[in-house]
Amino acid sequence: MIRRLFERIVFWFGCQQVKPETHYESSYPETDSEWFCPEFAIRELLHCANAEVSEMNAAQTVDKFCTDTLNGKRPAGQLQIAAVRRYRKDIKEQHRHGWYFDQRRAELSVAFLPLLCHTKGEFDGKPFIPSPWQVFIIWNLFGWRRADGTRRFRRAHIEIARKNGKSTLAAAIMLLCFVLDGEPCSEIYCAATKRDQAAIVWDEACRMVARRPYLSSRIKPLESKKQLLLPDGSKFLPLAADGKTADGLNPHCVCFDELHAWQARHEEFHAKLTTGSGSRRQPLFFTITTAGDDRAALWIRERDYCSKVVTGDAIDDSLFVFICCIDDADNPLDPEVWEKANPNLGVSVKLEYLEELAAKAAIVAAALNEFRRYHCNQKVESLQRAITDQLWAVGAEPLPNLGGRNLYLGIDLGWRNDIAAISGTFPPLVGSGKYYWKSWGWIPEKTERDLTAEPWATWIQNKSLTVTKGNTTDTASMMKLIMQLKQIYNLKTIALDGNNAREFGTQLMARGFKVYEFDQTCRSYNEPMRKMLELLEAGQLIHGDDPLLSFAASNLITFTNSEGLTRPSKQSSPEKIDPIVAGIMSLSEALFAAARDKDTGDGPRIRIV
Repeated sequence: MIRRLFERIVFWFGCQQVKPETHYESSYPETDSEWFCPEFAIRELLHCANAEVSEMNAAQTVDKFCTDTLNGKRPAGQLQIAAVRRYRKDIKEQHRHGWYFDQRRAELSVAFLPLLCHTKGEFDGKPFIPSPWQVFIIWNLFGWRRADGTRRFRRAHIEIARKNGKSTLAAAIMLLCFVLDGEPCSEIYCAATKRDQAAIVWDEACRMVARRPYLSSRIKPLESKKQLLLPDGSKFLPLAADGKTADGLNPHCVCFDELHAWQARHEEFHAKLTTGSGSRRQPLFFTITTAGDDRAALWIRERDYCSKVVTGDAIDDSLFVFICCIDDADNPLDPEVWEKANPNLGVSVKLEYLEELAAKAAIVAAALNEFRRYHCNQKVESLQRAITDQLWAVGAEPLPNLGGRNLYLGIDLGWRNDIAAISGTFPPLVGSGKYYWKSWGWIPEKTERDLTAEPWATWIQNKSLTVTKGNTTDTASMMKLIMQLKQIYNLKTIALDGNNAREFGTQLMARGFKVYEFDQTCRSYNEPMRKMLELLEAGQLIHGDDPLLSFAASNLITFTNSEGLTRPSKQSSPEKIDPIVAGIMSLSEALFAAARDKDTGDGPRIRIV
């Protein structure tokens, strides 16, 4: 049976002319003379089908996967269970709906995957032996047929956690459509927001083709245009939503990669791709993604609709849904639930890897959000508390004598009638590894706050907070401190927010200080913020439990954009965070000032005021 399926692959793939009346029949031609094919190295093809492949029975694999999912032998979330129930129900009731399941077509499609090979990591060069959940997806996408023999499912939504082989599976699906669908002059596109992201799946498919002579002899790469070509004019290429129009395209198959990153400005591009296939006989548009956050509007809309379809709350017989995520009631740090979102756990996803990430997530709030989203496949909030009390306490040891040490300053003037702050970073000495933070705060006496109440009164008494005359920030007092710091430490550079401190920056430059504007963007803040959290976790960022800095740290709420880049969010933080914002800017200077001054281009984009 398997040998016959492989022969059918060769004949179908090599076919230059297929009889229209037999192309979509559920029974394939029984004699080779019915096909017009070039000569292929059959022995080489069968050699690829090693013992492990030949022993694989796709029908049994799918049946066992479904049974184990429904009886709880393998952990699965409610949406994954719903996908299995839907399949079983459709099998029983297929005669009622005008579509049917073609087992031979499904077996052929599954058997094609081991003819491909992995191209990276520990499985590099080995045949792509699909895991049971991957067999289930291919079995459904290519086995279900409409009454005219064409594909039932024209759309698919596949959602799993990171590192579960999404790109490998997507490349295989697209090559299946490219090679075995028999669509004349087909157009196959991998679409993403950025060209680099779109090229990931295309590059994987290109490497798969290059590794197998029986594929590379027919599929030719055109590297200059990032295209794979077939002799009949069919093409397979990546598309970027930010860089190319979808006008005039006639897609046969489109993979929408990482839908969670698609924003409102990409919706027109998405719509044009999904509506441009009117002349195709059996187009396939599939999404393969990880979960998004509360701002990923397109992903949220798709996830909500797909969840209704797979659970039976909405009817859409042309949409296939497979979502792997933990359930809302699950504890994301419980290893028992991880397989729900990671069906490749123990294969491409290692338990030790998740355990390490979970250990960090138990301490670092930002890491918990990332772990829930990327490794438990849960929707998360874009705003989150950055530093837990437990994490902050790690750096509470007393500060040593720092006289004469290099010092980098960050200045946040904040609102003119509230807290303003200067924070400084002392980079580690050779062989130390420890960074040190010091912070100074100011507040005008005519602020709207009651400075006789706690904790303000105590902070003023112990000189953590300086009260100045008037109702606005006293930059003269701040300048006086900076001049004193210059005498005590080796003051290197100063970073500040150019939006509200440009005049003060000009005054500092006039006194000979190196002053740099720090852009208040996710791109500027992301790396120093991540470094701050890493240093805190490692016990290498020492702040001496400064009360005002600790207060700001406890209130720090971060915002994450669609690219996964993070910055402080003053608007969402419950209280003032200016001291720690100034600290992050100073840490950025300590990390990147030397590289910037050498004009290497490293570090956040900042410019001289």
